[in-house]
Amino acid sequence: MKNKTYYRRVRIRILEKKYKLAPGQIEKMLEVQRGLCGICNQQMTPYCIDHDHLTEKVRGLLCGKCNRVLAGYVSIEVLENCIQYLRKVCEPCNKS
Repeated sequence: MKNKTYYRRVRIRILEKKYKLAPGQIEKMLEVQRGLCGICNQQMTPYCIDHDHLTEKVRGLLCGKCNRVLAGYVSIEVLENCIQYLRKVCEPCNKS
């Protein structure tokens, strides 16, 4: 049976090819982000490649939960509207 390191390297190679990244680029992103999600700053196990679905440009690494939340939104404007909405509807909840 192959070890985890082997499968990790294979997964990295597959993702680098899929997203047209240079060899070692995912490892470098993991190092720069210290293995933490770019949004929630929690440990990523496993990590997801965050990319622009229109341009396919890779933006960084996210945990699965944050990647699923972000996946449905294609513009900053829509995300800002989401934040404004949550602040408005949750404001009474935040006052204690």
